[in-house]
Amino acid sequence: MRSKRRSSPEIELTPLVDVVFQLIIFFVLTAAFVQGSITVSLPEGTGQAVSQTPLVINVDQNGEIFVNDKKAEIPEAVDLAREVVSQGRPILLAGDKRTPYEAIVRVLNALKEGGIDEISLAVGGGDKGTP
Repeated sequence: MRSKRRSSPEIELTPLVDVVFQLIIFFVLTAAFVQGSITVSLPEGTGQAVSQTPLVINVDQNGEIFVNDKKAEIPEAVDLAREVVSQGRPILLAGDKRTPYEAIVRVLNALKEGGIDEISLAVGGGDKGTP
């Protein structure tokens, strides 16, 4: 009798490597977009849009201050605001609706003491039908 030699099946790895690289690229890009965002739930209201690109000072619900998505202390935020105002750009203060009022007033007072009188407050659009 003659024994038949079976050849083992070969698995093609090229498509698998392609899929793995695509997944890596997807997750790297997704992580890059998610990393730099700060969630601030703005109070509802109406107002006018800011004409130039403003310096955004966020105050989150814990009272922490972020300037252009980077955590900052009040003196640092005031220094950056002075620099931006000297360039003719506006200041936009975005306080989370759950932020204690004291935290917003503390930032406003520091900006006023720093010589900045014109500060815009950010508000959400809101629904017209809700009370």
